[in-house]
Amino acid sequence: FVGEKAFEGCKSLTSVKIGSRVAKIECRSFEKCVSLKSVTIPDSVKTIGSSAFSDCSGLTNVTRGKGLELIASGAFANCSGLTCVAIPKSVKYIWEGAFKNCRKLRSVTGGSSEVDVSHYAFAGCDQLADKDGFTIVLGVLLSYSGAGGRVSIPNGVTSIGYNAFEYCIGLTSVSIPNSVTSIESGAFDGCSGLTSITIPESVTSIGEMAFEDCIGLTSVSIPESVTSIGNYAFYGCSSLASV
Repeated sequence: FVGEKAFEGCKSLTSVKIGSRVAKIECRSFEKCVSLKSVTIPDSVKTIGSSAFSDCSGLTNVTRGKGLELIASGAFANCSGLTCVAIPKSVKYIWEGAFKNCRKLRSVTGGSSEVDVSHYAFAGCDQLADKDGFTIVLGVLLSYSGAGGRVSIPNGVTSIGYNAFEYCIGLTSVSIPNSVTSIESGAFDGCSGLTSITIPESVTSIGEMAFEDCIGLTSVSIPESVTSIGNYAFYGCSSLASV
């Protein structure tokens, strides 16, 4: 492994090629290496630890190996030079804040349909949002910053992520495509203007507090495909008269 804080703050370091026997890059290994531009990670590496490359503001090119499974919290946070990220199909988890505040990041490609992406993994990556205000990464709708009103979620989205529409009070109705299989915790929490929603038969789970405090919601039709509804899913829906 590359040890914790092994190269932290090495401001003259410009490129890194990790050896083929390394299985883990520990926490903060290359943190604040501000001149680092290029990193090559071999197939042997399974874990990139918390804040491993955080604050590497000059980093523009990262080659990730095919064996990578976990990108931990803040691993590439504040890497303001990154414009695109390719996620290997082997990756299973992308933790909270993994790419936080990568302000120039415009695209995230690759990955598998089974990767677990934390809602805040790409927080502050404002340029990832499309023209309608949807930030979608690897099939997960992470956030919405559009105008509200009647909203149609793009086809291909597989999950409406944690707090994706939280407190979007201008939202009045939502059309969910058949590609969506889960509505995660707090997805529509506090959407007080939401009056109608159609949940397709592709959805199998509705997370905790998914529709909490949606005080304008009057009726909900839940398909037979849904096998779990989390705690407080419709808590505070004071106008809800029909389920």
